[in-house]
Amino acid sequence: MKANSKALIITKVFIFTALFIFSFPFISYMNRRDLAHTTKIRAGFYALKKNTLDACFIGTSGTFSAFCPMEAWKSYGFTSYNFCSNQMCTDNYIYAIDEILKTQNPKVIVIDVYPFIAHERLGDIKNNDSEYTIRFNTDGYRYSLNRFKLIYNAVPRTWNKIPFYFDILYYHDIKLNFSHFNFASPDFRKGYSNLSWGFWEPALMTDKIKPLEDDFDSDLNTLIEHCKKKNVNFLFIYYPYGNTREDSIEYVNYIQNKVKENGFPFINCENFIDEFNFNSTLDFWDVRHWNIFGAEKVTKVFTRHFLELYNFEDKRTDDSFASWNEDIKAWDEYVKAEKATILKQKEEKLQQSL
Repeated sequence: MKANSKALIITKVFIFTALFIFSFPFISYMNRRDLAHTTKIRAGFYALKKNTLDACFIGTSGTFSAFCPMEAWKSYGFTSYNFCSNQMCTDNYIYAIDEILKTQNPKVIVIDVYPFIAHERLGDIKNNDSEYTIRFNTDGYRYSLNRFKLIYNAVPRTWNKIPFYFDILYYHDIKLNFSHFNFASPDFRKGYSNLSWGFWEPALMTDKIKPLEDDFDSDLNTLIEHCKKKNVNFLFIYYPYGNTREDSIEYVNYIQNKVKENGFPFINCENFIDEFNFNSTLDFWDVRHWNIFGAEKVTKVFTRHFLELYNFEDKRTDDSFASWNEDIKAWDEYVKAEKATILKQKEEKLQQSL
């Protein structure tokens, strides 16, 4: 009788433990806070059907505010997604690549090198800095060995890593968001996210070259070697970010040379800045971010140069991609509403400055 009772207790403990382990990731996902634009963008990626992307873009907030995958779909019929986060860091790129390749087999992965110019690196974040920068880079991933390696290798050892490994310890007081049950929530914007209104200044073009600092140069070398090991095309790019810092183009020239020396193509959009026909008082949020007015221009011009390098099948009449056509209505309504909001914001801010 005692043996049966002991066996029953062990069985119950085993079942409870198994249920807890199984349900833990889902409970954790539902507790995650919406981190600016990052959460929706990443959850949208996980909701995509497997192996349906032609191109996938990796980068920071400037990246997801620059390129509109739905505009590219409407005009050319190729599928793309912005696998981006706010304040993407240079030592996160290799993990982003591996995460993409778990569920997608794109013809090309596009890497925006802006974080190297902005000097955004997880390994440099001090304990008195904002924790959000780290969480932008870690909490947009599902639980996996890849996420574990990102936190273990990139998050500074001066931080307590336990709440990053198990982010429910950080978000435990948040109301459950059931749409994040499996951290997969369809995004009709395909990773684009609009920003508001502000001013912009053009970059100072130069032929000078400025090497990256040691840690960032090491991250770039690691990224290049990582790309070489993958059976996929890579394109490195720099959007027309404008005058983010006086030496930005000097850094871009250095990165471009190194990337090309290693056999990868590079598109520096600053080289054809006049093609964008930017309105510096309408198209931007600030000097390194676009709003929807500017993003439409970036998408149109960049895609023209992009398609000189890659050919994609037009899938707009393919029934298996019907959901992309169905998303056009929601996208167009979103664009209309965002433009109206930006024009109102501009008018209000200009009135305040009088």
